[in-house]
Amino acid sequence: MIPFPIDVQFFARAEDEGRTEEPTTRRRSKAESEGNFPRSRDLPAPLAILAVATYLKYSIPFMIDAMRDFTAAFLSGAVLVTDPTVRDMIQIAQLSVLALIKITLPVMILGAAFHIAGDILQIGFHFDWGYLKFNWGALKPDFSRVFSRFLPQRETLVELVKSIGKILIVGAVGFYIFWDNYGLIVETVRMGLWDGLSRIGEVTYQIILWTTLLLIAFSIPDYFYQRYEYTDKLKMTKEEVKDEHKQSEGDPQVKATQRKRMMELISRRMLHKVPKADVVITNPTHYAVALRYDQQEDNAPICLAKGADFLALRIRDIAEKNDVPIYEDRFLARALYDAVEIGEEIPHPFYDAVANVLAFVYRLRTAAV
Repeated sequence: MIPFPIDVQFFARAEDEGRTEEPTTRRRSKAESEGNFPRSRDLPAPLAILAVATYLKYSIPFMIDAMRDFTAAFLSGAVLVTDPTVRDMIQIAQLSVLALIKITLPVMILGAAFHIAGDILQIGFHFDWGYLKFNWGALKPDFSRVFSRFLPQRETLVELVKSIGKILIVGAVGFYIFWDNYGLIVETVRMGLWDGLSRIGEVTYQIILWTTLLLIAFSIPDYFYQRYEYTDKLKMTKEEVKDEHKQSEGDPQVKATQRKRMMELISRRMLHKVPKADVVITNPTHYAVALRYDQQEDNAPICLAKGADFLALRIRDIAEKNDVPIYEDRFLARALYDAVEIGEEIPHPFYDAVANVLAFVYRLRTAAV
């Protein structure tokens, strides 16, 4: 006789399995791309049921009018058509379908909308066309998946306890409302048809209202529990974190992102130095090079900032706002942009040209004073 297998990891947490590290952003993104999100499944259905029940409560007169119009039209057509043709039958069928759509379509749309809203409230709006692809692998027989249902699992036990608790509490509330209105329900036998149905409908709505509100209340702590379970399942071992880090470093897209961030950081630091420049040489809009020359500290003019196109315009704007002289020299600006790096002295072949520019700037300053 084969002993019934017991899962020894029944109450095992991630830490017990060596998964002590919090899930990385990449691991979370992968799980989300597969449609795995932390959410309580107890919220969407009660929301949809409550919305539909409330709609039905206040739209019963409209639905009765629609049914009455349909019945009258159907019966009048059936009486007038003694020898119906195929065309007559098609018209009657169309009338029936339109009446059915008029009654049921708002209910279906409302229920679907609130069911979707229940998920959006928990995970936000996520849509991927990949979710609509049919998964043929799900049809492949998997004995282990079927057999695991007969093994004790922590998730199964938690769901069982939750289900029993919901049934007991919701059942008790429903029974209390029913018993509290038992006398009113009994009195319906002495009422007219419409009054009796209205009273029974009111009691039924009260039961639906309070039970769905209870289920919605249950979904709040369940949501936080599902988030905890979700994070626990995604936790990683130290080795997994190291492997992912190595993979990320070799990923061209990650490298490109890191390079872009580094360039943005360098650009911000560079632009902060533009107000300290003595002159900005431009091309006039495609290139800009900001130079500083301190006779006491510098052996030669130093490039504080340089940029092309949009960055050149930013350098020019900052220079104008801080009263830094702007000197337009198409060829010199382009040559300096290619020849000098930020923070370095200009090469010797540019000494004469830059000296003329600085002399011109100094003369302007002296004349202004």
